[in-house]
Amino acid sequence: MRVLIRCDGYGAIGLGHVVRCLVLARALRRAGDQVFFALRESQPGVLLVEQDGFAYENGARLPDDPGGASWLLQLARERQAEVVILDIRDDLPSACLEELKKRSVLIVTLDDPSERRLLADLAFYPPVPQVRMMDWRSFQGELHTGWEWVLLQERFRNLPPRQERPNDTPRLLLTFGGSDPAGLSLFALDLLEEIACPFEPCLVLGKAFCHGEALTKKLAHSCRDYRVLRDVQDMAAVMAEADLALAAGGGTGYELAVMGVPAIHIALTEDHLLACSELEKAGMAICLGMWPAIQEQTLQVRKIVEMWLADAQKRAAAGQRGRTLLDGYGSERIAQAIKTYFQQRRPETNELS
Repeated sequence: MRVLIRCDGYGAIGLGHVVRCLVLARALRRAGDQVFFALRESQPGVLLVEQDGFAYENGARLPDDPGGASWLLQLARERQAEVVILDIRDDLPSACLEELKKRSVLIVTLDDPSERRLLADLAFYPPVPQVRMMDWRSFQGELHTGWEWVLLQERFRNLPPRQERPNDTPRLLLTFGGSDPAGLSLFALDLLEEIACPFEPCLVLGKAFCHGEALTKKLAHSCRDYRVLRDVQDMAAVMAEADLALAAGGGTGYELAVMGVPAIHIALTEDHLLACSELEKAGMAICLGMWPAIQEQTLQVRKIVEMWLADAQKRAAAGQRGRTLLDGYGSERIAQAIKTYFQQRRPETNELS
C-alpha cells in the first residue's frame, strides 16, 4: 500500500501524535508498505520523522487553505496515496475526506474526536469512555476500540517479569511529555519539597522541553537530589526502574501501565481526563483531575503521592493490573486491520494513479 500519514508534533500539543504514528508507520514498513508523512510547518516532530528515515512534507499554514485541505489533497495526488491516516487536532474540514473518498482512498483515523471520524473507513481508539458518548449513527466504517488497539513503541513488548520485590527506597518517576507545555515539571518540584517519606526522584525532560531556565533555578534550590534525564531514547528502561510515576495524561499512561508502573496522572485536556479516568477505573492509576485546577489542591495531591509511596502492596497490585491488560502489539494489529480492509475493498481503478 502507498500510505500518507498526516500528524503534527509541537510545543502546544506535544509529540505524542507523531510518536504513535511512527510506531504504526514502522509496522506498515515492516509489512512492505510505502509510508510518507505530512506535517504542518517546521516543528520538533519533523526531527523524529527524519530520524526514522521516512520521507515527509512540511506544509505552511495558509489563510486561504483552512485546515490545510488543499495541501493534503495535492500531496495525496502527488504521492498516489491509497491510504490516508489522520492523527490531528486541527480544523481539517470533512469535505477534504469526502474528496479523498471520491478518489477511492482508504481513510483511517486515530483517536479522532471530531466529526471527521464519521467519514473514516477505519477508526481506532484506546478504551476511552468518550467513544461511547459519540454519535455514530451515520458512521459506515469499522470501529475498533479497546486495550488491544493502543499504540505503543516496540520496546514496550516482550517485557521480562516485573521484579517482585520493590526498591528499598521507592523510586518516583516524573514525566510530563516531550514539551511539558503547562510546566508540570515545575509544579512537581514544588509539590515534592515537603514530602516527608524517603524516595528517589527521577525527572525526565523531553526533546522539546520549554521551561529550561525556570527548572534550572528550582533544581538549584531544591532540598532533594534529582536524577535528571533529557531526551531519553529508551523510556522503557527508565520506567523499569521506577516504583511509582507522577505523569501527564496521554500516551505515557499506557506505557507506564504496560511496564507495570502505577501512576498518578494530571490531565491537560478533557480527552486526557477521560482516558486517565479509564486507567483509574481499570485499577492501574490515579487520576488527579484537570490542570490548572490541581494547582489549588497541592495539599491533597501531596497526600496522595505520600500514600502511594508508602504502600508497596498497593503499587504492586496496580502495576500487575496494567501488565495484564496491555501487551504492546497495538501497532501490528492496526497495520494488519488496515491491510485486510484494503485488500477486501481494493478498487479496480484508482483516480490518483
